[in-house]
Amino acid sequence: LGAALGSEALPQLPQSDPRTETGRIVAAMRGTHARLKAEEARRSEAETQRADFFAMTVHDLKQPLTSLKAALDMLLPDEERKNYTAEQISGLAAIAGTSLKMLNTMVVDVLNMARMTERDFVPEKARIPLAALMRECADENSVSAAAAGKKWSTALPDGLGDVWLFGDRDLIKRVIGNLVLNAIQYTPVGGAVTLGLRFVSRDRAAIYVSDEGEGIPDSFREEIFRKYRGMGKSSKNIGLGLAFCKLVADRHSAVLDVKSETGKGTEISLVLPVSTGGREAGHD
Repeated sequence: LGAALGSEALPQLPQSDPRTETGRIVAAMRGTHARLKAEEARRSEAETQRADFFAMTVHDLKQPLTSLKAALDMLLPDEERKNYTAEQISGLAAIAGTSLKMLNTMVVDVLNMARMTERDFVPEKARIPLAALMRECADENSVSAAAAGKKWSTALPDGLGDVWLFGDRDLIKRVIGNLVLNAIQYTPVGGAVTLGLRFVSRDRAAIYVSDEGEGIPDSFREEIFRKYRGMGKSSKNIGLGLAFCKLVADRHSAVLDVKSETGKGTEISLVLPVSTGGREAGHD
């Protein structure tokens, strides 16, 4: 018995009538063993995710820091500045600005993810007019796309005036911002990034961001939401932002959908419940 206590296997217990005292003790031991093993598995998974999360965070932070340092190194020295045209200096300033925005987004994502994984976290949900939300997100994110040298467009259907959703405005805006930032990172200079919306059913709409990047391999379609990982040997990572987006989607009875074709780009959409006029869609 002593040797078995240190193993994963429960020592052989006698078969007893559950109605007897011995039977109740055996049943209690089996139940306790099962709960302990389940708790051990949960803790192991949590530790693995925590390690992956911080490894990805550090890796992701390196890219904008490197770009920012390179831009500032060329901008600051007076003698070096003479070697660049006004247009080149403006481009370096844009790189620095984009890198700072990336850093700020990552830091906020880390804080929000920590907050959302707390048991007592409750999103501050309210009724949000969909048309106003989309216009606001379009205005805010178009600047980032232009600064990065990417074409920007929006694709919104008519008749959004009386459509609304029930959710946390700040969190949903951060999801859209993360999807746009991700698209900007993967789209080559001169390529197009599009923010759009379409109805997928009478009471569900997809807010989507499409790009003209390298595409996501089939093997990574689900992995990017589960793990804090990038795509193979690529230096660009997407795990941190999309892991955050997945948490927000789960809190809003929504799903994230990925459509991608290698070499032709990717579309990631947040599909969530919406309502029209006085008709309410179900929400938590």
